[in-house]
Amino acid sequence: MRYLIILLSFLLTACSTGSFSYHQPPAVTAERIAHLRAGPAPLNPLVVHTTLNTAQQINLAFLKQGYRSFGASVYHSDYLDLSKATIAAEQSSREQGQKVSADLVVMFPVQSINIVNSGRCCSQSGVIFQALYFIKIRVPLGVIQRELNDADRKLINSNHGVTTVATVMNSPAFNADIIPGDIITAIDNVPVSGSESFGHYIDTHRNSRVTITLVRKGETLSKSVQLGN
Repeated sequence: MRYLIILLSFLLTACSTGSFSYHQPPAVTAERIAHLRAGPAPLNPLVVHTTLNTAQQINLAFLKQGYRSFGASVYHSDYLDLSKATIAAEQSSREQGQKVSADLVVMFPVQSINIVNSGRCCSQSGVIFQALYFIKIRVPLGVIQRELNDADRKLINSNHGVTTVATVMNSPAFNADIIPGDIITAIDNVPVSGSESFGHYIDTHRNSRVTITLVRKGETLSKSVQLGN
């Protein structure tokens, strides 16, 4: 939403007569991206469209497939024809994807606009698109987690742990049948204090076999998991 607000502010304060874009800087450093990515960047990123209409929904859907977003763009096309506007936005997003070494670009139209700026010199109409840029990441475990909420703490009688939101398809966690709602309380008998300690332990034990202790509907289970790279 904040990208749309920025773009609309630009439309209301400038007299642009063509298509333009706003690029959000990458959310992580180039070194961090290199550490996370599963392989070399392609020469041309894959550009796809989605019917999902919020960045949060898109991020979660593609994270389940092993992709992580690291930047975004908002495009305005002055073509009133949607197909022409889509082609123009695709080309711009593909070029930006090449610049930032993305593996995947996911696009979705935000809305059509028709703004008349009577206090300036122009009017604006057309279609606004948003694009999210993704890399294919290494998945040593494949758990997408969140911090505990009050209901989780009451269930396990503890303030320590993380709750599984989803698992990456065909990841070690997926293959070990760790499922959404599982509360992970320990790894190798080391208590999990939160997401940061959980992520650090996994990151520093790649390619190792670990024992994950979790609570599922009040029952404590242990899972032996061979971590990936």
